[in-house]
Amino acid sequence: MSTDLIEAFVTEGRRLYGERFPQIEFLVSDANDLRFDDASFELVFANWLLMYLDDAQLDAFVERVRRWLTPSPDARFFFRESCEASISGARKKADSPVHYRSVADYEQVLARHGFELDRSGNVKLYVKHYGNPNQRWFCWRLKQ
Repeated sequence: MSTDLIEAFVTEGRRLYGERFPQIEFLVSDANDLRFDDASFELVFANWLLMYLDDAQLDAFVERVRRWLTPSPDARFFFRESCEASISGARKKADSPVHYRSVADYEQVLARHGFELDRSGNVKLYVKHYGNPNQRWFCWRLKQ
């Protein structure tokens, strides 16, 4: 399953990968509206999504991810986010809908929903080329 809010991105993904990976279903949807059966996935990946959710939406989304994951010890929730500041290093502007959370903020939310951190780090490209250590990746697993 591959989802995005922007139809052009879904169309391009389908064009590039649809024939090569026919098992992938491409779906246009707002992350807040996604609904899947419990235990549907071994991996949920979110790419610079969570910062666009307010605190209540983030909480609800993480809870849905928890339910979507299989009870396997191999199941993971992997995401990349801008923490503390934007990709360019800029702080939030007053009119921006983005929420630059700290690593500790994500740790609290995920722990509250029964996740434990497997591993995490900086996106090295942003450190190397932009001196920005705030682009982070996280790999979480459900507590067994």
